[in-house]
Amino acid sequence: MLPLSLTIFYSEKIPRAIIDQFNSFIFEKFTEIKELYEDKSRVLKKLKNIYEIILEKLKSVEPTIQALRIAEMRYQSLFIAARDAILIIDRKSGIIVVANKQAEKLLQQPLELIIGMHSTQLKLEGEKADFKQMISRQIEVEISQLIEVRIKNSSGNSIPVEINANEIQMGGQNLIQCILRNITERKLAEKRLLDSEKKYRHLFEHSPFSIILINLKGIVVDCNPAVERLLGHKRKELVGIRYDKLSFTPQKFLKLILESIKIVIKGESITLLDVQANKKEGGYIGVNIHLSQVIIHKEIYIQIIANNITEQKEIEEALRESEALFHKAYDRANFYKELFAHDIKNIFKKIKSSVFNYRQDHKSTKKSSELDNLLEIIKDQSQTGEKLVFNVRKLAQIEDTPLSLVKIEINMVLQKTIKNIFKIFQDKEIIIKIYPPNKKFYVNANEILVDVFENILIYIIDYNKNQEKEIQILIYRQFKDGINYLKMEFVDKIIRHSGTKREKITQRKEKIYRDSRSMLLGLS
Repeated sequence: MLPLSLTIFYSEKIPRAIIDQFNSFIFEKFTEIKELYEDKSRVLKKLKNIYEIILEKLKSVEPTIQALRIAEMRYQSLFIAARDAILIIDRKSGIIVVANKQAEKLLQQPLELIIGMHSTQLKLEGEKADFKQMISRQIEVEISQLIEVRIKNSSGNSIPVEINANEIQMGGQNLIQCILRNITERKLAEKRLLDSEKKYRHLFEHSPFSIILINLKGIVVDCNPAVERLLGHKRKELVGIRYDKLSFTPQKFLKLILESIKIVIKGESITLLDVQANKKEGGYIGVNIHLSQVIIHKEIYIQIIANNITEQKEIEEALRESEALFHKAYDRANFYKELFAHDIKNIFKKIKSSVFNYRQDHKSTKKSSELDNLLEIIKDQSQTGEKLVFNVRKLAQIEDTPLSLVKIEINMVLQKTIKNIFKIFQDKEIIIKIYPPNKKFYVNANEILVDVFENILIYIIDYNKNQEKEIQILIYRQFKDGINYLKMEFVDKIIRHSGTKREKITQRKEKIYRDSRSMLLGLS
């Protein structure tokens, strides 16, 4: 029996899977031909039948062939353009049958040396199993997790790679596709991040500032020892608590902190936010907080750094008080200087005038009674000067030591004041009337009320140049803003109807009453 062979030539590239189907069909038909081997005509008829069936099958699978061809072209395009190294390994032999340019770059070998290399020739660092065994095991157990290994290139350098191996069929062959991703940059970034996190942890634990970490749900996840030193709360008392439930956060600052956290979540930072914090043992402290984002283990947290500014605030308050005292002392000194100088000038002016008149009268033949009157004026002005000095000292004492208020009957104070006025102005015709007379009014006042009344009356008397002077003191009650007041008006009856003089007096009063201290010194 002669051997029988059949050779089929395809005019175009046919996928291997379809060729394998045709081969199986031909081998099956050859079994039938063997039984008809002696009958030549029947054999020829069978061969012709096989040919016709193959042609018919080719026509039926033509769309499939076209689709497979397009898919293969796409795969080739992706294969060439891939940014990762790709090795195609024969499943049975373990031979690398295809590799891309990235594989050449990774292994630092030309493609012609890589293709045809056995997969066991790929050296792994620190791995007992060879490359083929490792990827075969991954396929067999269907491990979805990527494999991280270090592979040595031809230069002897160890490259960290991430391998994803899967089984594919190409041209009817069972192949293994290995995608090797170079993760050197990622590993370096992870190392830098790890080093950074170690440094952060060191700074976190040893920072003199209090640091609290809050996750995006508002839960405290960590805090450093400085928090306990600042607030008295231990770490275990704070971790796991929502920020709005923390006992050291005063209710009035919650809204401000919430708004700040929302801003920080968007990627911005909040600096120099002054708030108060309650201490565990009681009381509160002033803190300045800074809010910012930090990333730890790829998670975003809100970092709150708090600095105790209680001492700083106390110093600032002390400085403000010191500045206020300085301005007060400076203002007082200027006030005393100007007012005292003005009053003393008036006193000396009157004394000088009286001395001059005395000399003139002494030379003349005037009566001694008139000379005595001039001496009396000099004496009165000297007493006025003494009183002015006394009042300056008294005012300084009052400003340094606040006086307490006591219940005082106004009429009694006025009578005492009027008695003093008559002593001062013995040479003048003065009438002072109180309305309503003999009615008692009680107020809360202090001991300088006599001086206030006295200086008001002296001012009115000095300003009225008429020989006859009549002053009315009007007293009546007034209810304002739920409080009972006693209103008093000191009216010069002689000049009250003079518009020009009245306007001048009003202007002068406004100028003088800007500072109540002038009332004690004499309403200069």
